[in-house]
Amino acid sequence: MRKLTLDCSQIGTKAGLHLQLTELLNLPEYYGNNLDALADCISEIHQETCLVLEHPEALQESLGDYADRLFRLLEHCASENPFFHVELPMTAEQTAPSMKLAEALQERADLNRSIQQLESRLAANAIAQEGEAPAEDPRDLLAQLDRSIDRLEELTAAINLANSRTVYQGETLTQMIARRDALTLRLRILREFVHEASQTGRRARGSEIRIVSTVNVKALQKDLDTLSRELRLLDNTIQSLNWSTEL
Repeated sequence: MRKLTLDCSQIGTKAGLHLQLTELLNLPEYYGNNLDALADCISEIHQETCLVLEHPEALQESLGDYADRLFRLLEHCASENPFFHVELPMTAEQTAPSMKLAEALQERADLNRSIQQLESRLAANAIAQEGEAPAEDPRDLLAQLDRSIDRLEELTAAINLANSRTVYQGETLTQMIARRDALTLRLRILREFVHEASQTGRRARGSEIRIVSTVNVKALQKDLDTLSRELRLLDNTIQSLNWSTEL
């Protein structure tokens, strides 16, 4: 196993962090210098690698929440890729703030994408020509799948609990999400109906019969505008609560 050490006390900027990671992990030229790109590159590591973070508290002082997001991402990558390991001193874990609900939602989305990819990779390696090995070991893929699904279960339960206990103006976040979903559905159907009701320029085939609207399109358009504004304000509130709520 190769053991790589990242001295966080020598890093003061995001650009400097990604430069150090590029050199240390030998990341490709197309590396995007952001956390999502880092996760993608780590997922491609197929050599036993251990990344040791020294003085992580220094990185927290210089980069704040970005450093905490990095630590969580590295730990998540280590749980996803059996070839990648990370050593993070306990002091950094103790001083790092709890995960925000928005970050948990992002991780859940990443997990769902990862599980879909693992499903495809498993199917692609389910059979092989006699005498030849598959491109990837299905046992490793199944182990990754188990870890991902376990984490998804844990995260989903925590998100649902956070939604149910977070209250804003007498309404839980769970209720607000349900209201947003209902508004979205109502708007979609109403928009389609108003569009159809607006097609009054058509005439019945082979005759001069005029096609007219059966409803007041102008009034319905005003209703659409009102509902759209309500949905926009509600979604903004939900997003704000996601970033202010601890998981």
